Amino acid sequence: MNKFISYAYDNFLKHKLCELFGLSSNIKVSATELLKEFLNRGNKHPHGWGISWHLEGGLAGLVKEPISAPESKIARIFAENIESELIIAHIRKMSKGSYLSYNNTHPFVKTFRKKDLIFAHNGDIPEIKSNKKYRLKNCKPLGETDSEHAFCFILERLQNIRGNNLGLLARRVWKLAENIGNLGKFNFLLSDGNYLLAYMNREGTLHYLFNPKMITPKGKDNGFVQNLRVVVIATEKLTDEDWVMMKPGILYVFNKGSLIKIFEE
Repeated sequence: MNKFISYAYDNFLKHKLCELFGLSSNIKVSATELLKEFLNRGNKHPHGWGISWHLEGGLAGLVKEPISAPESKIARIFAENIESELIIAHIRKMSKGSYLSYNNTHPFVKTFRKKDLIFAHNGDIPEIKSNKKYRLKNCKPLGETDSEHAFCFILERLQNIRGNNLGLLARRVWKLAENIGNLGKFNFLLSDGNYLLAYMNREGTLHYLFNPKMITPKGKDNGFVQNLRVVVIATEKLTDEDWVMMKPGILYVFNKGSLIKIFEE
C-alpha cells in the first residue's frame, strides 16, 4: 500500500467507523446527558448501538440493538436510567464485509475468571480472522466481527497469566494490543468492573476528560459531589470542556475515576 492510499485509508477509518464511550467513577453516577450526546451521533453511525455497565458481584448489564441509536426508544430509556461506577457504550458503523445483527453489535461481554469483562472496539483489523497467528482455540465468537475475534484472542492469551483483575494483567493486554494493532486501527475499551483500560493507535481518535460538568452522582449528596472522581473517554469530544487527546500506542489504566498507570515504550 503506497503512502497516499495508506493516508487516505487511515483518514477514512478516523472519521467513518464506530465511536466509543467509557466512564469510570469512584461512586455510582448517572451520565444521562453525556450518553444522550454520544448516542445522538448514531445518525452518522447507524448500524447499531450498545451500552454495558457493571453491576455488583462481577456481573455486567448489557443492552444493544442493530439499529440507529437516535431511532431507538430503548436507547433513550437506558441512557436516562443507568447508574454505575463503570459504563462502556458504542455506536456502530459497519466495516466492509460485516453484517447487521445483534451478535455483531458492540459492546461484547464474556466471562473471565468469574467476572464479566466488557469490550468495545473502533477500527478495522479484518486480517485477524484469516491469519493463523490469531487462530482461536476455546473462545468462540457469537458473531462474525473482527472485533469480537480480537476480544477472544486477548482473553485466550491472558489465560496463562497470573492475576485476578485487569490491573494486574494490563501490561500483557498492552503487548497484545500492540501486536493486534499491526493489522490496522485498533482502538478499544476493556473493563472488569474495577479497571477501565483504554488503547488507541491512530492519533486524534480517543480523548478523556476528568470530572465533566454533566455527571450526576447517585442521590446528589453534597458530600459525594465534593469527593467525586470520574473520567469519561470518547472518540470525539462530547462537550466544550478541556478534553485530553490520548497518545497512540499507549495503554491507559483507569480505576475509580483516576488514571493510575500508563504503559508505553
